[in-house]
Amino acid sequence: MFAMRMVNRIARLKRYLLGIAVVLVGVCGIGCSGDVPGSRFFPLVPGQSWQYQVQRTTMDGVVQMRHILTTLPTPAADSAVTAIRESIAGHRYAYLVNESGTFRVSEDAEAEPEMVLPHTLEADTHWRSITHTSVLENSGAPWESLFRIEQEIEMTYRVEALNASVSTPAGEFSDCVIVSGYGKTSANVGNYIGVADIEVSSREWFAPGVGLVRMERQESTTAEALAGGSLTMVLDHWDD
Repeated sequence: MFAMRMVNRIARLKRYLLGIAVVLVGVCGIGCSGDVPGSRFFPLVPGQSWQYQVQRTTMDGVVQMRHILTTLPTPAADSAVTAIRESIAGHRYAYLVNESGTFRVSEDAEAEPEMVLPHTLEADTHWRSITHTSVLENSGAPWESLFRIEQEIEMTYRVEALNASVSTPAGEFSDCVIVSGYGKTSANVGNYIGVADIEVSSREWFAPGVGLVRMERQESTTAEALAGGSLTMVLDHWDD
């Protein structure tokens, strides 16, 4: 059912992907891996799973969580997506892979696919993608119930470093690519706050053959009632 809803979008996706200016067209740069679905730094091998330790900090405090993802069996050949990952909570994330890179595909028929990683990764390679705020929330005064800012922000991502090393509970990883992101916008967030500036910054470590092994994200606003929050995700265990 999930894949069928994507079928009617194939032609539009192809036109969109061909028009992306930020991607380098070269095929099989350091991000390509012949027989591995996805890419070297974002593998989409069916059955592969990742477990992360997650620390989510909002103005209400700090919450520790676990996040588990599994790549499902490869969709049918006529599917509009290349692979689907499913979380332990049942949320599904669809990905499209072509010669330009790996893209996240939304169930929203109006939404364009968002680049996760280009296939060619070199220092200062950059691209743009859309994200949504996720930790700007507060249930304290003056609200008696949870108030959350869920704002769409265009991020500019760039390759910050190559051949980096990082330590995680799952082990030490070398030859990692670090991708940094930054976005800023102004929006009327309502609830007596009015217009506020919102900033989001992130850093992600991708290990060859494994994928995302660490992520750090900060969100802030000029509104004192919802000053900011952060999210850290670190690989705890993975199966290939």
